[in-house]
Amino acid sequence: MDFSRFLELSKSRWRWIAASFGIVFLSLAVWFALSSPEPPPPEEDRAIALPEGVSGKVGEVHVTEEALKLAEIEVAPAKVRMVKDRITATGTVKTGGNQVAKVTPHVAGEVVEIFVLPGAQVQVGQVLARLVSPDLARAQATYRQAASRVKVLQAELQRKRQLADLGQYGSSELEDSRSQAVEAERGVYLASRLVAEKEAEVAQSESNINVLQQQLEQAKTELEVRLAAYHRSKSVPELASLQQLERLKADVDKARADVASSEARVVEGKARLKAARSALETVRGERPLAEKELGIRRQALAREEKVFSAGYSRKRELLEAESALDMALAELNGAAEEVTLLGGQPGGTGETLLRSPINGRVEESTLTLGEHVDTEQVCFTVINLEKVWVELAVAPKDISKLEMGDEVEVRADSAPQQSYRAAVTSIGAVANATTKTVPVLAVLENTDGRLAAGSYVKGVVTTEKRLERLTVPKGALQEHTGRATLYVAKPDDKGLFEVRHVTLGVEGEDWREIAEGLNPGEPLATQGTFYLKSEALKSALSDGCCAVGE
Repeated sequence: MDFSRFLELSKSRWRWIAASFGIVFLSLAVWFALSSPEPPPPEEDRAIALPEGVSGKVGEVHVTEEALKLAEIEVAPAKVRMVKDRITATGTVKTGGNQVAKVTPHVAGEVVEIFVLPGAQVQVGQVLARLVSPDLARAQATYRQAASRVKVLQAELQRKRQLADLGQYGSSELEDSRSQAVEAERGVYLASRLVAEKEAEVAQSESNINVLQQQLEQAKTELEVRLAAYHRSKSVPELASLQQLERLKADVDKARADVASSEARVVEGKARLKAARSALETVRGERPLAEKELGIRRQALAREEKVFSAGYSRKRELLEAESALDMALAELNGAAEEVTLLGGQPGGTGETLLRSPINGRVEESTLTLGEHVDTEQVCFTVINLEKVWVELAVAPKDISKLEMGDEVEVRADSAPQQSYRAAVTSIGAVANATTKTVPVLAVLENTDGRLAAGSYVKGVVTTEKRLERLTVPKGALQEHTGRATLYVAKPDDKGLFEVRHVTLGVEGEDWREIAEGLNPGEPLATQGTFYLKSEALKSALSDGCCAVGE
């Protein structure tokens, strides 16, 4: 190629590039013009006759051979391929009964601590809140003391039976009784120390409340001062500029926030004080029981010493031990019944922990600090969304195509860019009387928790049934005013393309089914179609018609 020929081709190429940019801007203008609703053109303007089996011809576009090369336009025949049948249906996200847990307390009591808020992720067994029942605590303490007494008396009765069989008392039994008395003394000491600790805790809480109350009063006083300064400056404009008024208003807002914060701290402090007082009452109730136990142990020791030294009748001691055990068992049964009536367990301490029965997210919480709740109140609702079900509404004509285990691609209306994989687990047998559709369930792993219960989704089921479908590469398709468009080549005129609207079917990775508007084997542009679209829009604009965009 000589230099003049090269120069001419270069100039031509640059002219084409400049024209392409002009076409792009012109195309955008045409698109906006054609997007607005206009009456359809008269029938005489629709002069293009449609071939048999084709229902979307809207015009023609002609490009030069040089433009075909520069735009890299490629032409290939439309092909029929075997594809897996796909069924599209809408649906909703649902949860199973075992995925929603309503947490209620086993025992009525007062809320002293709340550990989670709505929206928090929790694990099975995680503590959600703590309740305290003073009545239950006292009943459980009585039960523990009665159980301890029964255990002691059972051991004592067994020992006396052994001694009665032996016909003598040994020094080891006396030492055991002394050890038990010492242990009872230790129990009294520990109970007294625990009472002192709880009393100190109550005193500290009361002191804290006083400090918090003082802080609250100071905050209220500060608020009053700020409000007065603001209103004074506002009522007399000459006293302050607009900037100074805004600064005074900001001071008022801050003072109000300080008051609200102080009030919240006072409420929290009162709740802690109430819990401390409740705990104090509980341990105070346990100390007399410990002292009573000490008295019993000391009496037993004195009796052992007397029997050991004076040789009391073994038979009489045995009868007394049996009688004491019977009375202790009756007291134990009565204490157990009282605990049961209060809704607790005999071995508890007046405290109830609300735990999550499942992994999931706290959907709702109805608790507030210090309130009294009963056993019927739902305190928390926990939902597990790690695995959900999608219920699709499938047309009855498509049900026969489905099988258990078919793969489903799910996209939520709220986030259509995100897809999820599911599998068909249930196929309904009866159509809904209202929607005339059959419910199909598919299980879906929702580990990220993005699919909320009740969300609307679109599902595409890929079946194992293979069908012949007319397909084109995705690069062959363009869009004119919301309609899919192909450019069908004229075999007898190179560079001439028919602009044709088509109806789309199922979609593959790099292909789309053409349901209507194209015949198998028809040649069409598979690359460079954006240039053809631009040329078609340019031609339509110059002709003053709307054939391409209708």
